[in-house]
Amino acid sequence: LRLRVRDDIVRQLSILISLRQILISLAEEHVDTIMPGFTHLQYAQPTTLAHHLLAHEAAFSRDFQRIAGALGRVDWCPLGAAAFASTSYPIQRELTAEMLGFRGVLDNTMDAVGSRDFALELLSDLSILMTHASRVCEELVIWSSNFARFVDLDDAFCSTSSIMPQKKNPDTAEVMRAKAASVIGSCTAALGIVKALPMSYNRDLQELTPGLWRGIQDAKHSTRLLVDMLATATFNKDTMAAEAGKGYSTATDFADMLVQK
Repeated sequence: LRLRVRDDIVRQLSILISLRQILISLAEEHVDTIMPGFTHLQYAQPTTLAHHLLAHEAAFSRDFQRIAGALGRVDWCPLGAAAFASTSYPIQRELTAEMLGFRGVLDNTMDAVGSRDFALELLSDLSILMTHASRVCEELVIWSSNFARFVDLDDAFCSTSSIMPQKKNPDTAEVMRAKAASVIGSCTAALGIVKALPMSYNRDLQELTPGLWRGIQDAKHSTRLLVDMLATATFNKDTMAAEAGKGYSTATDFADMLVQK
């Protein structure tokens, strides 16, 4: 478990680097792209697309830090714990840990066998990550609608309707929102499995493992697709600029100016 989770974390961190890079790159392109800012999904104050995109990048930056921190708690070798009370054979736990690239051994053998908090931590972190990804997808769904027309998603990430030939549906973003719920579900199930287990090993733990893999895979595939979906999106600058001044969005700055005078 720890060997595979360690590799999966490294892959997820690599994808997060790509995701943050594309958001930063898009922000650099759209420093002067004016758009409406929102609170309560209502026009609030004008802002820039760069400002908006970097808000998402800041959230993914914290996701990176959380998952990187989880790696440090996964990277410990349980070998030599045996059933839970270690073994009388003259083994060298530190040697096997070194050969497998672990930073060291888990000192308490009962803890080594019976604990899954490394899996709970990772699933929790991935749930937060996917919540952030889902928020991006929600905006892409809204922004790509004919009501907003802020963005055009590449055809590769959309589909036609099953019956209406004129439709272009943002299917990938919609499925990704659902995948966020799937990862959260895996985390909730894992917490429920572990919450009342006495030390050390219990067969219940075998039910945790499929959910762990499912959560890892859903997060990995979703965030990788999000990178490509953002990289190929076309933002409609003129539409955003035209909407930026609507809804009395400059009223706050006008009031502030009057007060300061």
